[in-house]
Amino acid sequence: YQRRVRVRHPNRVVHLIMADPWGVPAKPTEEDNNKIPLKWKIVRMALTHFNPLASVRALGPLGSSAIKKARADVISKFVTVFGEDKSGEIISQYIFQSNAITPCSGEDAFVALTVPVVYAANPLINRLHEIDKKIPVNIFYGDISWMDKRFGYELKKKMPADCQVEVEIISDSGHHIYADNFPQFNAGVQRVLQLYCPSTSPPSL
Repeated sequence: YQRRVRVRHPNRVVHLIMADPWGVPAKPTEEDNNKIPLKWKIVRMALTHFNPLASVRALGPLGSSAIKKARADVISKFVTVFGEDKSGEIISQYIFQSNAITPCSGEDAFVALTVPVVYAANPLINRLHEIDKKIPVNIFYGDISWMDKRFGYELKKKMPADCQVEVEIISDSGHHIYADNFPQFNAGVQRVLQLYCPSTSPPSL
C-alpha cells in the first residue's frame, strides 16, 4: 500500500526505502514453476487451502504459548532488546494479540493482494518505474532472506536512467533484517537519510 501511495501521490514522498520487500516479482510462468522444489510446491498448496493463523485463534488463550514454542526463531531475534527472560513473553504476546482479533481484516487484505499464496496480484516490478524519477529509492535485502534479491537488481534496471536506485545487502540476515542485523540496517537507513534528506536529523537508532 505504501509503495502504491508513492506512485500515485509523489508530492507526499521524499524518499522510498524498502526493507526486504515482498511483492516485487511476478508469478512465475509454468516453465519457471517447474523449477520450484517439490517441498515448496507442497507448502504453497497447503497454504492455499489453510490459513495457519486460524489455528492461533482456535487455541484461544493458549495461542500465545503455542507461538512461543513454534516461533522461537523470531523471539530469539529480540533477546538483545528485551532480555532473555522477557523477550519470549513480550514477542509471543505481540504476535498473538496482533493476529487473534476477529475479523481478521489483515489476512483478508493480504489474500486480496495475492495470487495463490506468495505472489503479488499486481507485482511491483511492473509498476515502480511509474514513480516520480526525482524520488530516490533504496532497497535493503537480507543476504539469506527467502525474498529473492535478484528481483531487486532487476527492478533497478527497469527504473528510469535518471532515477537514483540502490540495492544494499544486509549481512547475516533473513527476512527480518531490522532485527537480524539491526546495527547494519540502522546505519544504512541513517546514511540514506543524511545523504538524501540533509534537512532531517535522524534519531539515534
